[in-house]
This record gives sequence, C-alpha cells and structure tokens, in this order.
Amino acid sequence: MILHEVEDIGREDFYDLHGLPEVEREDGEQNFGHEIGVVAEGAGALYLAEQELGAHPARWCNQGVAGGDYLDYVRAGRPDATPH
Repeated sequence: MILHEVEDIGREDFYDLHGLPEVEREDGEQNFGHEIGVVAEGAGALYLAEQELGAHPARWCNQGVAGGDYLDYVRAGRPDATPH
C-alpha cells in the first residue's frame, strides 16, 4: 500500500485525481508516494489504512468511482470529512 499525497486544487471542471499535483517533499526530490506496508489481500489493506492512517472504514470507494466521489466533495464545499 502506497500513500500518495496531492494538493486539493480540484474544481467542478477538473476532478481527475491523477492530474492533481503531488505535495512537494521538503528535500525537493520527486514524490513517488510513501510505502505504508505490503499485504496479501484487500482486507489487510483496509485494516492497515485504518491502523496507520486513521482511515474510516465507512469512507471507502472503488478506484473507478473515486473521481466522482471527489467531485461530490468539491461541489459540497469540501465539508469536514470526519464521519458522524
């Protein structure tokens, strides 16, 4: 599992997650992501993300719909992502 941090500069006409710029590293090197860990199956990745990154289990989506979910978030005014 690799964590990629990007700048939240999306807007309603630009919400391609792959096109968002990477957060710059302090040392100026190119950011290829940060390896969180290696797991054998999806359930292990979910558990690792919850434990290491504080990811909430109710906030997951499939890769193919993540851009649409991000667009919904942008259109909603970027509300607090904390689950209630």
